[in-house]
Amino acid sequence: MKKAILSIAALCALLPVAAENTDATFKIEPEMVCKNCVAKIKNHLRFEKGVKAVHADLKDQTVTITYDDKKTDAETLAAAFTQIGYNATPTPQTTAPTNPNNTYQQ
Repeated sequence: MKKAILSIAALCALLPVAAENTDATFKIEPEMVCKNCVAKIKNHLRFEKGVKAVHADLKDQTVTITYDDKKTDAETLAAAFTQIGYNATPTPQTTAPTNPNNTYQQ
């Protein structure tokens, strides 16, 4: 019994503290014109530190990123777009992504 309690206590100590997730929405230039553009953006941004989810919307030409605000910020994420040839301008917050086919989640 004592061993079980110690095991549970050890597991609880190893659990990460809940991170504060924040959403940032960016308007993209040049325009994303196809699914390959979307894939390029999502595949690059998912490796940025703190990124939890990436949703790209071809119709609205926006990318919404859910990230851990303790590990990164919107300015750092906007700079990451330039590495793949896009300019990202922050826009007002939007609702959560609704299309799971265009969403990367960790």
